[in-house]
Amino acid sequence: MPNSLDIPHHRPLYLNPQMEHYMEPPEEKCNAESSTQPKRKWEGAEGAVSAWLMSNPLIRKIVTLFVGNYVSAFTKTLAAHISGNETVLDVGCGSGFFSILVARRLKHGNAICLDRSRAMLLHLAKQAKRRGLQRKIHPVQSDALSLAVKSASVDVVITNFVLHELPSPRKALLEMARVMRRGGLLIITDFAPGSWIARHITAAHEQACKLFTADELRRLLTDVGFVVDAAIRQRNFIFALCRK
Repeated sequence: MPNSLDIPHHRPLYLNPQMEHYMEPPEEKCNAESSTQPKRKWEGAEGAVSAWLMSNPLIRKIVTLFVGNYVSAFTKTLAAHISGNETVLDVGCGSGFFSILVARRLKHGNAICLDRSRAMLLHLAKQAKRRGLQRKIHPVQSDALSLAVKSASVDVVITNFVLHELPSPRKALLEMARVMRRGGLLIITDFAPGSWIARHITAAHEQACKLFTADELRRLLTDVGFVVDAAIRQRNFIFALCRK
């Protein structure tokens, strides 16, 4: 078993035989360091500070004041659609805020948590261990545009406030569809365009794709092949639920 803070590319942090069924061999997927996305502030000391800020309850409350109650929308959807035995993939898990919400609802399932940032994954690993969730949460360093997960191997995919960061949201969504089993669920939240926080994000992330309106996201999801159950704007965030 690898060291609890050793995160090799495309390998779960807490390796167990069951997880081998989900992971692509390293040579079949591009190395996380080869992504076209710049590292920016997500690595090293800056990454560690960003991870702490992203998981800080006070910061989350402040964001909720500006954005809306995205946590409530997400947790209600989990309660309605997850029995507790699923394999859930969190794409762009960051510090693991949403991963932990998922893991707490899993009885016998697993949460595979993918992110490009080693600093974020280290923070998630520590948080999972602190909460006794280390056997349910499996951090993996991987690129959202080339997921280190086998095809048709997961039941639910979640991606929260990530699409606007990606140079090709369409390619990322195609990858999510690839790894999902037939009938699987995809849950998306992201910032809505037009708000103060959206303008700040767009200015700060020049290389990123634009923020989607609910209608634009619905059209993109449909074009990729998903059946869209919901794509709506709630205050300053977009929420989407769809099936493969």
